[in-house]
Amino acid sequence: MAANSKQMELMKCTNGLQKEIAKALPAAVKASMTPERFARIAISAIQKNPKLAETSPQTFMISLMQAAQLGLEPNSPLGQAYLIPYGNETTFQIGYKGLLALAYRNPNVAVIQARTVYENDEFSVEYGLHEDIIHKPTFGERGDPIGYYAYYRMKDGSGSFCFMSRPEMEDFRRQYTKANRPDTPWNTAFDSMAKKTVIKRLLKYAPIGGDLQVAIAADETVPDVEPDLANVIDTVASEVVAEQPAELPTRPAQPAKPKRATNTRAKAPEPVTPPTEPQDTDYEQFDMFG
Repeated sequence: MAANSKQMELMKCTNGLQKEIAKALPAAVKASMTPERFARIAISAIQKNPKLAETSPQTFMISLMQAAQLGLEPNSPLGQAYLIPYGNETTFQIGYKGLLALAYRNPNVAVIQARTVYENDEFSVEYGLHEDIIHKPTFGERGDPIGYYAYYRMKDGSGSFCFMSRPEMEDFRRQYTKANRPDTPWNTAFDSMAKKTVIKRLLKYAPIGGDLQVAIAADETVPDVEPDLANVIDTVASEVVAEQPAELPTRPAQPAKPKRATNTRAKAPEPVTPPTEPQDTDYEQFDMFG
């Protein structure tokens, strides 16, 4: 399908961001991710999902740069991060594989895992002074999912885990999700959403730090609307009607001003008001992708 004029304009702007992308990419990924490759991935997302071009270009660029700053591929088969059209805005959301990728950048992390517990598995969890999880999956019919847990172990032997039962996960879904369409991930990929939820709850206060905590904070500032990967890459008709997008900002060339001598005293510079940073909500919500 040929790209429309809005897609072409957004793709051109994206390709022109390569210098900014190069500055934003963290050192940990520069060996495998070049600005050119990152821009190509973003352009491919625009081509495959025309609704991105129907959103405000400013919100698309902001979301794209968030992905670049974390070094996560957006809308790729890796499932690390997603640029999602939501109304007239593009939102940035992290996949649970993106959270794992960020956590493993810490050289002190030995292992991080998220698993589903089924009704016929042998499973027990203990809290208190000697917390522990025992999970022995059955090799026959495992039954329906009854819970989800994530755990990490550091190289020094320390670690922790987080467990949520299926009813607890259903309550979480009802409390925090803002989208109730049939194609939302809580309906199409419940287990993946549940795994991301326990991973975020586990890692939010883990002694890992760095980009991971930044990513978790950023992921909690957007509504929980992310579709599964098939819907991200090959978008079909959506129930969300996009509003009229804002025009792309342009910078007309300014003519060079002739230098002239002056005896007037230079004016004091106007005070600059620093931009307001988004508030990091501190409620216990951790959503997919999961």
